[in-house]
Amino acid sequence: MPDARIAGLVRRTARPATPADPPDAALLERVARGGDPAAAAALVARHGPAVWAACRRAARTEADAEDVFQATFLVLARDAAKVRKAASVESWLFGVAHRLGREVRARHARRPDPARLARAPAPDPAADVTWAEVRGAIDEELARLPDGLRAPLLLCYYDGMTQDEAAAELGWTARAVKARVARGRAVLRARLTRRGVELPAALAAPLLAATAAPARLAAGIAEAVANAARRLPPGSGATPTAVALARSGGSAVFPTRVTLGLACAAALAAGTVLALGDDPAPAPAATATPATAQPVPPVPGPPAPGVVARVGTTQFRQAGRRQWVFFTPDPDTVVVAEGGLLRFWHVPTGTNARDLTVPDAAFEDAAATPDGRTLVVAGRHWTDRVAHKSEAAVWVVDVAARKVLWRADVPDAGTSTRAKVRVSADGKRVFTATGGDLRVWDARTGDELLRYRHPGGTDAFAVSPDGKAVVFGRTDLHVWRWEAGGEARAFARFGGFGTEAAWFAPDGRSVYVDRGSGQLAVWDVAAGRQTALVARDWQLGACAPSPDGKILALAPYQLAAPPPGTVAVELVDPATGKEVGRLPAGRTGVGHVSWSADGTRVAAATDQQVWVWDVKTGRPLGPARPGHEGRISAIVFAPDGSLFTASDDHTVRTWDAAGKPGRVLLTGGWVRGLAVSRDGRLVAASALGNDVRVWEAGTGRERFKLLGHGRVGGKRVVRFAPDGARLVAWGDDEYLRVWDTRTGRLLAEHSTRPPGEQADPDDPFADRLRGMGMLGDPDVSPDGTVFALGAGTTVRLIDPMTGETRRVLDLAPVAATRVAFAPDGRRLAVAGRGQPVQTKLPDGRVQSGPGEDHPVAVWDVTAGKALWAVAAPGYWASDLAFTPDGARLAELPLGLKGGYSVQFRDAATGADAGRIDLPVRGWQFAFDRTGRRVAVSFSDTTATVFDIPAALAPSPGGKP
Repeated sequence: MPDARIAGLVRRTARPATPADPPDAALLERVARGGDPAAAAALVARHGPAVWAACRRAARTEADAEDVFQATFLVLARDAAKVRKAASVESWLFGVAHRLGREVRARHARRPDPARLARAPAPDPAADVTWAEVRGAIDEELARLPDGLRAPLLLCYYDGMTQDEAAAELGWTARAVKARVARGRAVLRARLTRRGVELPAALAAPLLAATAAPARLAAGIAEAVANAARRLPPGSGATPTAVALARSGGSAVFPTRVTLGLACAAALAAGTVLALGDDPAPAPAATATPATAQPVPPVPGPPAPGVVARVGTTQFRQAGRRQWVFFTPDPDTVVVAEGGLLRFWHVPTGTNARDLTVPDAAFEDAAATPDGRTLVVAGRHWTDRVAHKSEAAVWVVDVAARKVLWRADVPDAGTSTRAKVRVSADGKRVFTATGGDLRVWDARTGDELLRYRHPGGTDAFAVSPDGKAVVFGRTDLHVWRWEAGGEARAFARFGGFGTEAAWFAPDGRSVYVDRGSGQLAVWDVAAGRQTALVARDWQLGACAPSPDGKILALAPYQLAAPPPGTVAVELVDPATGKEVGRLPAGRTGVGHVSWSADGTRVAAATDQQVWVWDVKTGRPLGPARPGHEGRISAIVFAPDGSLFTASDDHTVRTWDAAGKPGRVLLTGGWVRGLAVSRDGRLVAASALGNDVRVWEAGTGRERFKLLGHGRVGGKRVVRFAPDGARLVAWGDDEYLRVWDTRTGRLLAEHSTRPPGEQADPDDPFADRLRGMGMLGDPDVSPDGTVFALGAGTTVRLIDPMTGETRRVLDLAPVAATRVAFAPDGRRLAVAGRGQPVQTKLPDGRVQSGPGEDHPVAVWDVTAGKALWAVAAPGYWASDLAFTPDGARLAELPLGLKGGYSVQFRDAATGADAGRIDLPVRGWQFAFDRTGRRVAVSFSDTTATVFDIPAALAPSPGGKP
């Protein structure tokens, strides 16, 4: 029977704020925005008693408990804007307090401090050695429970919810909650019993007691929280030990409300039923099953100096486009291979749960066993990065241990084709294809077992589940039964460009062949005939058969339809070609798809995002936070300090000065040009959907959809005239146009091709590629009267209205990659590409690599002469701009030794003026109107706004 006294105590422990009190969400917002002292004090008063109780239980001494208490609230001040669910603030705080307490205990275990141990803790009704052991056992067993069992237990027993309320919170049925509560209670009771822990319900009461924190401690930390939120020193409210602990520890918590609910756990261990709704059915006998430990998200470091706002989300976001995603043995964790990195993602929270860096690797393909225990990757192993030397290699990874078991170089593979890799279902054999070379490896030892050379290509490459048959080819598909020896046998022939991809069916008898143009052919390998054809109206980007072979997961390479259409992974019956399900995947193309071992989940990697779905419901799993799904390709400040960002996900998004998301504006393709009028009323974007769109910034209403600059290429520029009445637009179709923003009328149109150079009407695509290779990123003068275009070793200054070339700047031998006007319009910054480094390879060939520095110069456009020129670090600049006052020049160099940064120079002399260090590679940046703040976009779909005076640091050997 339920114990009413304990149930009442549970409800009081999880007390909500009264209706008259501001909700936690409002208090958090006030703390995050301005460090409101009253809001900080309210949060401490509301949650301090429960946090203090957790700190006393987690720490061994009173002094440690005080440090953990202070550090917990300092972490909240730092991460107030990141707390995903304001309703779970108390649980979030409990999780941080428990983890920091464990960290303190671990430190003292390694380095005992007699001075701190001399101070005994205050009396605790449940603090004797026996209770400490019990609490430790309860904590460990709660943490070991899988999320599906732990979540309803915590909601029902710790938060005091009824089963109906818990069902609504989790999105489950009440029946499912009831069953999982019963199962979870039984498993927990059985595990605790095996450890010798059996508690009567009456002994749970002492664990429920929450005592108020000392008044001096609560008041001091409230002040410290307010100061920390304002990026000020915490003052006397927090000890140096607490400040250091908050910096070294993080805010990462477990996926659900993973506070260690000792009170409810004690009652559960005693077998007491605290259901506040219907009484659950009798629990079945527990069966001991090993629980998979949930990955722990990495501990974030302290905020970077000068960071004032962050735009977008890092949840499920990746930095690279070429990605492969697989389920691990834990279905709540997926691993993504990209670049030279293996990233483990925790699905319920969308957080990165540690990375495994593979040294000197650049991945080109990846595969995994169905059970997710073994992952194999193939690509380039950089043997000498300075000399730009690399060779093909294969790596085998133990996913559970998160370590590379072995690496084998693949000799004589060349560099002309990507390495491909597959693995047998039992994980015993690894197969690689490089050019016409096929190799079989022992997955345990890394020994090469067999090599087979075929004169044809290996664009399509598939291995049967039993590892006995290899299918490869392009115009002809061959099957090679390597264990039997002998030659490969051709079984299918295709016309045209042939095929570049094939996948074995789970039965090992059929292969799915990508025929291009949305056609997926099903071939019987033994009979050598096509048995079915699945046709779609889009180019195939990914294919994966379900474990039982009854469903194909197919995904498009890019958007299936223009906006408002979105990408979806289609679930298709391979026998009939009919769609049986659809999994929405945002607005960018899908590069890889995989299934969980039990066939209940599907994962996919799009341009910069990881997706996981429940197949039965078709719903994405994990959190959904607003943000771009592709890298931010353009960024600009509005006059009021808000931001506009554009992306490869076909959208333009707005963000307020604090990074809060606003409107989403749809475009017709990847966005490459973005501008906001000087009065902030209009915003324009130029996309690869062959359109230029103009919106009203305040309402998001589309005013005009203008002619764009083609569907291919990559260079686009749009700029408003100072009065906002004209818009100058250019693209690498090499047409310069001026539009009237009041009427949408075309005022001027001119080709910017050099005189005498004609377009090739027979091959416009090749003609466009020529332009992409020789044209730099151009700019428009602030008054809109001059267009600067770098082409080869010259920069032409063109009048947008007449098309007349006013002046040509001769840069020889420098080839311009970017140009940028100063605010006065009389100076022009020009950046070029560094001279390539030539390396002679052992086989006599010469390999060319990027240089270590690049030229940067500032020109007087009136006089047509260079004012200064320097060699800047990095082999070229991805962005270049003057500060609004024209005093400094900034750039984002690529290939910079020692990390990534925004580099500043004195605009009058070219002297080094400092740098802002970046955590990862930046793509674009923009200054606000005051010149005090700069926003930098990154490859992981996010952007960061820096306060320049606070963030600027000396460059090595230079002065800020």
